[in-house]
Amino acid sequence: MTAAIYLVKGREKSVKRKHPWIFSRGISKVEGEPALGETVDVFTHDGKWLAKAAYSPASQIRARIWSFEKEEINKAFLLSVSTTLSFFVKTLLSVTVLLVTALSRQSQTVCQV
Repeated sequence: MTAAIYLVKGREKSVKRKHPWIFSRGISKVEGEPALGETVDVFTHDGKWLAKAAYSPASQIRARIWSFEKEEINKAFLLSVSTTLSFFVKTLLSVTVLLVTALSRQSQTVCQV
């Protein structure tokens, strides 16, 4: 059985707005004995499922959400996230290079005037 955390009443609002962190003061109950980095199910105070998260027992940020979908957190999931992140970073770097090049050309034009 997967370990689970239950949130203090009202603390589910940030999770429902897709905030990825759950702070220690927002947890009312921990089921099981999740180890550092173990995936836990996240529930509201009254047992409604919200997310899957990586548990961190000694941190103020007690859980970091992996997914807001009921999907297995496995190698395929991590590869998918990695691929998406890699694509995003490459795209961001390309746009940054284009912007720096454009600004550089613009400043050269201004300096020549």
